[in-house]
Amino acid sequence: MNNGHMLYRCPGSQEFEGVKCETTIVEAEDVEAAKAEGWHVNWIDADRAQQGQGANVADLVDDPGAVQLHAVHKGRGVYELQDAAGNVVEAGLTREQAQAKVGG
Repeated sequence: MNNGHMLYRCPGSQEFEGVKCETTIVEAEDVEAAKAEGWHVNWIDADRAQQGQGANVADLVDDPGAVQLHAVHKGRGVYELQDAAGNVVEAGLTREQAQAKVGG
């Protein structure tokens, strides 16, 4: 591995400043793909995603219409909404719920 980046996802067996999460190390060019699968660049964001913080789109920006959301399949029929930066906005949705929220 030439340029490894550690990523985090909650919950997990490792603990960082009181946050239990799992870790993985990926090459720089694989970071965006891993973020699309629910990984985060720090354990604070991973913890927030697990707790559902930021689930209110209006809390993210002054103009909720400006947020570009996309649905990400997490397996076993569960979807989550992510913003353009890969941050989890809402999790635990069915396919139909996720599609309705992204307008498609």
